[in-house]
Amino acid sequence: MCRCKKAESDIKVVIAVNNSLIEKYNEENETEYAELSPSLYSLSSTEVTIKKGEREALIPINLKPDQFTFDEDYAIGLTIKSVSAGVISGNFGNIILNLGAKNFFDGVYKYTTSATTSLVPNANKTVKLVTVGSNKGSLDPGLLGTYSNEVVYTIDVATNQITVACPSLGVQTPQDVRSVYDPATKTLKVYWKQAGGGRTFEETFVYTGPR
Repeated sequence: MCRCKKAESDIKVVIAVNNSLIEKYNEENETEYAELSPSLYSLSSTEVTIKKGEREALIPINLKPDQFTFDEDYAIGLTIKSVSAGVISGNFGNIILNLGAKNFFDGVYKYTTSATTSLVPNANKTVKLVTVGSNKGSLDPGLLGTYSNEVVYTIDVATNQITVACPSLGVQTPQDVRSVYDPATKTLKVYWKQAGGGRTFEETFVYTGPR
């Protein structure tokens, strides 16, 4: 929590969870943030002191990301209830914290395609895999790192095999069993065909860092 001017004396600040802020924000901004269940986090304290000469103080939030379902954009709304001195700022009195979790392969990747890949052969670019589930990642940008078509990769955590979903093109089944994830190098090698076999795609993703 922060204030614009340096505190002239120690200021005790009391905060409270106020998730009504989330509903209001969603209505005003056409977003779909979901309230994070209280069972998935705790505030280390609801009181903090901004020391004399300082502008801010921190309140750690303890999260349990291993229990997130990854199917929502989570948020927590916080409100400053009272201060021991001064006036609560209209700009900083309320805050919404977006707490989107990331799965184990979310990140930035070097992306290449084979010479025989349809539409965009011999690609060599940077893309992102964005969490859409505990073991699912959406290609950003979309198909072949070029088009807007959504493509989602699912990694079976027991076998490391990968399956592909592309709603606009469809995917031929059964899917290619060569599609695998190497957790040691965080590399995905993916082979798939458009439904009906019209187009063939061979992709390699090599992890370079978090997004």
